[in-house]
Amino acid sequence: MHLSEALSNFPKRIEHLITVPLANHGAKPVRLVRRALQRPNRKLSPAEIDQLVAEYQAGQCLTELGKRYGLHRQTAKAHLERRGVTIRSELPALDEGQIVRAVALYAEGLGLNPIATRLGVAPNTVKRALLARGVRLRPRGFAGPRPV
Repeated sequence: MHLSEALSNFPKRIEHLITVPLANHGAKPVRLVRRALQRPNRKLSPAEIDQLVAEYQAGQCLTELGKRYGLHRQTAKAHLERRGVTIRSELPALDEGQIVRAVALYAEGLGLNPIATRLGVAPNTVKRALLARGVRLRPRGFAGPRPV
């Protein structure tokens, strides 16, 4: 049993004290929910950490590395930082052509989320690029084209 499972669940003898006396007095028995860890911590060997570093430096993103090694992406990031690896942004910055396209799509009436999906970046990346170009952002829920 994992430590956090043991600390977040009642021991069997206490669970028995809670459920049995109530059932004997005509009350509905209490149904206790047992918590189980969704993803217990996984320890990586030094060789696995070396491989993780190599794959990250070859271009893999933290999310994919986390999935591959059975870790949360933040844990993968922590392993890399302990090895002195500089962490790059997960999402690529927009190049000039993408910024021009984002401005045009926004002027046509598309929102930040659809534009971000088309460009393969986060909506906040699109927002920052539009603001840097002097585009006045529409209020949420606005539909239709607006002059830039």
